[in-house]
Amino acid sequence: MKYILGIDLGESSLGWAVIRIEKDAPRELVDAGVRVFPAGAEIEAKKIDLKTKNAERRTSRGSRRVKERRARRKTKVLHLLQRMNLLPKDEAELRQVFNLDPYLCRARALDEKLAPFELGRAFYHLAQRRGFKSNRKSEKEKKDSGDIAKAIGALTADMATAKSRTVGEYFSLRAREPFLLATAQVPRIRKQHTCRSMYEEEFASIWERQAKFHADLLTPERQEDLRQAIFFQRPFEVTEERRQALPPRANALRAPQLADCSLIPGEKRCAVGSWIAQQFRLLKEVNNLRLNNNRGESRALTVEEREKILHQLSRQKEMKFTKMRKMLGVPDGWTFNLEAAKRLAMKGNLVDAALIKAFSEDHWQALREEDRELLRRIIVEEEDPGKLADCLRAFPLEPEKIADLQGFSAPDGYLRFSAKAMEILLPYLEAGLIETDAIDEAKKDGKLQTTENDQVHDLLPKPPTGITNPLVRRCLTETRRVVNALIREYGKPERIVVELARQLKMNRDDRDHAVTLNRDNEARNKIAEDWYKDHGRANPKNEDKLRFRLWQDQHWQCPYTGKAIGAADLLSIANVVEVDHILPFSRSLDNGYENKVLAFTEANREKGNRTPFEWKNGPDGEAFQEMIVRISEMSFSHGKKKRFSQAELDADEAIDRRLVDTQYASRELADYLNLLYPKELRVGQRAVLTTPGRVTAILRRRWGLNLVLGYDDGEKNREDHRHHAVDAVVIGCTSRKAIKALSDAVRRDDDPHQVPLLPPWEGFRENVVEVICRRERVWQIGEREIKTTGLLVSHVANTSISGLFHKLTNYGPTSDSKEIAYRVKVNELTGAMVEEIPNDNIKKIILDHIRRNGGDPNQKGLFPKKIWETCPQLPISEKKRLKNPALPESIPIRKVRIHQSISSEDMVYPLKKNIKDSRKDLLHEPVTKPYRVVKPGNNHEMSFFEKQTKNGKAVWTFRVTTTMEAARRKLNNEPIGSPIQENDGKLVMSLQINEMIVVEHENEQLLLRVQKICQDGRIDFRHHVFAGTPSESHKPPIHFQVKSEALRKRNAVKVMVDPLGRLLPFND
Repeated sequence: MKYILGIDLGESSLGWAVIRIEKDAPRELVDAGVRVFPAGAEIEAKKIDLKTKNAERRTSRGSRRVKERRARRKTKVLHLLQRMNLLPKDEAELRQVFNLDPYLCRARALDEKLAPFELGRAFYHLAQRRGFKSNRKSEKEKKDSGDIAKAIGALTADMATAKSRTVGEYFSLRAREPFLLATAQVPRIRKQHTCRSMYEEEFASIWERQAKFHADLLTPERQEDLRQAIFFQRPFEVTEERRQALPPRANALRAPQLADCSLIPGEKRCAVGSWIAQQFRLLKEVNNLRLNNNRGESRALTVEEREKILHQLSRQKEMKFTKMRKMLGVPDGWTFNLEAAKRLAMKGNLVDAALIKAFSEDHWQALREEDRELLRRIIVEEEDPGKLADCLRAFPLEPEKIADLQGFSAPDGYLRFSAKAMEILLPYLEAGLIETDAIDEAKKDGKLQTTENDQVHDLLPKPPTGITNPLVRRCLTETRRVVNALIREYGKPERIVVELARQLKMNRDDRDHAVTLNRDNEARNKIAEDWYKDHGRANPKNEDKLRFRLWQDQHWQCPYTGKAIGAADLLSIANVVEVDHILPFSRSLDNGYENKVLAFTEANREKGNRTPFEWKNGPDGEAFQEMIVRISEMSFSHGKKKRFSQAELDADEAIDRRLVDTQYASRELADYLNLLYPKELRVGQRAVLTTPGRVTAILRRRWGLNLVLGYDDGEKNREDHRHHAVDAVVIGCTSRKAIKALSDAVRRDDDPHQVPLLPPWEGFRENVVEVICRRERVWQIGEREIKTTGLLVSHVANTSISGLFHKLTNYGPTSDSKEIAYRVKVNELTGAMVEEIPNDNIKKIILDHIRRNGGDPNQKGLFPKKIWETCPQLPISEKKRLKNPALPESIPIRKVRIHQSISSEDMVYPLKKNIKDSRKDLLHEPVTKPYRVVKPGNNHEMSFFEKQTKNGKAVWTFRVTTTMEAARRKLNNEPIGSPIQENDGKLVMSLQINEMIVVEHENEQLLLRVQKICQDGRIDFRHHVFAGTPSESHKPPIHFQVKSEALRKRNAVKVMVDPLGRLLPFND
């Protein structure tokens, strides 16, 4: 059978349709289906919140790594100091030494002899607080020119005023001024910006002075060992030498690596900023240049024209097309083909341009080739500006030119090819060939080998490794499963039509508006670049330009607070201001310019994940109205102003962002599907066609398919997964003739929804309704016959052990086994929490503070924020202040300890302080002396057992297996699933999220999927076609919430739906 395969690809779904063709025209819908799979994101019900799971895990993992490295460093320094006899090994004695004032020890060490343990305390404190140092060149540039450098300069000036030689001595003087500790307006010592070099200099000063008193203890060898232990910082780059030295399970080995070159497998892709990548891109673009005129004539560049352009672009950052035409003497009426994309200029070789500007043309050409290669490499790869300057001083360069090269910022990203592949292709490009011809010639000459992409495949191979986007990669993986299953069932399709989401041609007004907007953006970016250059930042990033434009739009004012944003705030990299999404990105998925503002970081933190309306619209609404009046005077579009007052988030706002991902995924899918066809069919969309999503929507409406799934208002039913199959039918039937008619209608400003279109064949709509909604089938599941109507949606269940092992909050064990403890910030206290404060003295201070500031201590919820504008104060006893006169009369209470009761249903897991020990304890054996306690995280599965009561009646019981328990079983090589026998009961089945069952309901057999598993035995099911947001109004057959015995009464049986929508038994 000859057929067309239509595919509708989403971020977590794939609709497909098999359409029989005769004489290359569609004649019948044979089959259709939907495959739903987990995306790399999690959507929160009712809020449309979207959070990438990988990003959440990566953030938490990164925090754990930083803490673990810090702990290892301090432990290493501690043991080293103990071996040097600078710290005691006895724990009680060590605690006494750690009670010493470290800043005082560091200050005294500059002038007088310290006891060995006092000296050890000073050195250990340097390991605890060692200042900031970045590994990344871009961060160093910002640090040198931004607010941190100014803050450090101010601190240095303060140190000079106080006549302090080191930062430790200065902070020691600060600590001896009691009022500074008790005044909230004065920054705490921990809030001060310091740099690593301050501490390195202090370390050297202390060692030099104390070596005169302890020559036997402070030897040069020990100095280098201790300096390395305190100040070592792992390099940012994972070099091959470092990779070889890492243990097998090192995080650096498990982290995502660069994708392979698409031409030479095993070679890694090349950075865009490298010289060879810059030259490759330049030659590729120049070879693609053509001249067109308004009469439809077109010609390639002459050899002389091409050489002139290459000569100039090899020596300057960019050249405008107007200047390029003037240089070549191009007649009026002719333009370059790249100008059609509204580009104003062509970029040159940025690396050579920077070096030639620094050296001058003649001097650069006079250098040896190996010197030029060295310079090209170090200005891109060297991260340390000091080391770069040392290398550049070997050449006759002025200090200003060296500073310019230190400020060179290579573009980010990677090309599809490796440096080795580009070395092979460069001679062909230099000869004038375009990229595809150069690759073909290199393969003919035997310099490049044929790859898997050059072969014709009977079945789709594994997706290419070069695709690093997890959403797209998951889409291609599921597409492979579906397409290969269809090929095995029906043979290879004659043609595959994929929905490629893109906009139809704009009408004249839209095009004019787009051109004006693009040119305005380019002009504003140029103004931003000049402004930053005048303020000492020569190479502003795109983020900097965005901040400047928002700053201008807002009339140099924070829209949330009304406070003025100064130039110093904008230049700051100390998070004084930051770009915020008006409608939170996690909920709106809108990352466009119209959804961004520049706000003070403090205000943004307070806003959190709320909309401006949710945040500001309090009981009196005064703050909200002030904000609305304020933004009305700003240079915002009407749509941007509307976002500030938007009370609810529309689901379509989230879909807009998904569309962008789908565009990229559809392009990748088209290239991937072409692997099924010969190379000559892969060009011109002969075998795999793409169609814009907007065309699909119009055709679906004109052919009456919006009514297929039961909506009478003519709108698409997005709460039914089967709408993806309907879309796939439309996509498979889309013809170029229909697309051209619709495109012409839009260009003429006609309504595309009114274009008369005949259906693809007679009885088209009835055929679609029959296959998708009415087709009855009987399936044999064991001894039962199960009847279904319409297509069955295939849901991919995640049976792997994933998700949170335990909740993120750490609780402390208490002497009472029925209680656990945790700490809460005072401004997050509720009335109920105050009652759970175990320390009566602290509780009294908190209650008195609440009353004194107009609060009601008897309320149960959060207290008004104004109560915590000042901190509660804990008085310091006179006895302690007599011992240490530097102590203030009181210290602020910022956090309090809360005790929480554990009910009999609660489960907790004890953890030790050491992360590795904790992991072993959690998964192997209980901890006798836990350091902290956590609550369980996700549930892995629910198992059901059948038991006989005393009177012989069968009943079902259940048991929930947490993710933690499943991981423990796997680590101990035990079966993850429940055993066959459990307390004299026989295992009936086990269910995990998205697994499926058939139940009886009102004389019907319903196919359901697992939505949620609860510890108390409740399990939520959804109808297999339901795609909407669950709500309390949903009832059977859409939503079921039942327990084990209810499933037995409904004759539940576990099943699965394969990628082709066939119902199969699933035996545990």
